[in-house]
Amino acid sequence: MKRGIFLFGVIALAGLYAQAQEAQISTIETGGVAEVETIAAQVEFRVSAEFKASTVLEATNQALEFEPAFREDLQTAELSPAEMTFSAPVAGDLQEFGPDTRVVRAFVRLRFFAAPFVTGTEGPRDFARLCDKLAVIVKNRQGRIEGPTLIPEDPESAEQSAIVRATEMAYPSAKAIAGVMKGQVTAVDSVIVQGIEWNTDPANGASRAELRKLVCRAKVRVIYSFGAAQ
Repeated sequence: MKRGIFLFGVIALAGLYAQAQEAQISTIETGGVAEVETIAAQVEFRVSAEFKASTVLEATNQALEFEPAFREDLQTAELSPAEMTFSAPVAGDLQEFGPDTRVVRAFVRLRFFAAPFVTGTEGPRDFARLCDKLAVIVKNRQGRIEGPTLIPEDPESAEQSAIVRATEMAYPSAKAIAGVMKGQVTAVDSVIVQGIEWNTDPANGASRAELRKLVCRAKVRVIYSFGAAQ
């Protein structure tokens, strides 16, 4: 009797194992890359200037005079930023320039609307004039300028579109793999975004973007459910 019960238990476990194996879902993983183009909405510049004196207080007073002077320079040059943000003066390391010299730095971020430079035949020349005027102002103030950095129009929508297209690009490979294995793709299990890059930052190795052509590149990994062909 005990032997019969034991054999029944083994058979039952074997049946459950077989059902589990049949219910197990196989997966296929493929990658996709896609690019989406858009235009610049704004152009950003970052300006910094440092002021040296025998005390931090004296250097700070000089840094505080930078903002009104810089605003006046822009007005004289007939430049009207869409946004302009000045940061509070920042004291440098007390030993950076020796025991008797203190340094304080001032920072400002400027953004200009890109529309005048994107449309019309004079757009490129007007953009060049903007860059030249800012460069002269900063040089005269013995400062440092970074940019231009192009800010894309509606970056979230562009990134979502790039992800969707990259996901679509991953499907043909998955379908081909399923065909080789005499099966079919049954569903998308998950999409893993491996990276989103813009060509607006040359420091990342990308060529400098054009005002009329900002490129968003998305890379994804897609996991598909795979089953027997119907």
